[in-house]
Amino acid sequence: MRTVNRTYSIPEDVDRDLRMFVGRGNISHFIAEQVRRGISEAKEKLRQAYLESNNDPEEKAVYKDFECAVGDGLGEDNDW
Repeated sequence: MRTVNRTYSIPEDVDRDLRMFVGRGNISHFIAEQVRRGISEAKEKLRQAYLESNNDPEEKAVYKDFECAVGDGLGEDNDW
């Protein structure tokens, strides 16, 4: 897998713990895995929120209100 070099700042205590518990040669891999896990969890939370919203009757009513506006003005000769 291709990699990119980035510069990020972390607190000193986190750096100390990384070096102590993960080891210098494994820090990049460890951080990449933790970030992947965090992003995956964030995506799942977002997916769940969308699913909940889709099943909410009040949200469905709001979407229905806006559906009538889709396509307004299309096919008309507007001079804007």
